[in-house]
Amino acid sequence: MANSNSSGNRELDGDYPIPGATTAWSYSEDLSPFDIDQNGMVEVPLAGLTVDPGYEYTLDQGLKMVLTHELGHNTGITMHTQDPTCAMYEQTNDLLRDRHFSHDAAQLIRIHNQ
Repeated sequence: MANSNSSGNRELDGDYPIPGATTAWSYSEDLSPFDIDQNGMVEVPLAGLTVDPGYEYTLDQGLKMVLTHELGHNTGITMHTQDPTCAMYEQTNDLLRDRHFSHDAAQLIRIHNQ
């Protein structure tokens, strides 16, 4: 929940209320669904396969990739691409693609500053 300090500024302690929800979501919860081998790193496992340590990421890397991908949708990229190097690739197999939009995806970006 957000707390107010003596200056009146709101500080977040990790819990974020969701309108209509009966409980708050917390950023600090365990990563068990994404930390398959419980080593504190995020994995993107495919069903039935073992975890490849070459494809483990920090929570920050995972959040950055998901946010980049979803913001891509919010700026007009309504599709998923077939380019495995693109942040809009149809499968989440590499959480370090957040720095690249393919030519086809980039052509769809529309930002209106008015």
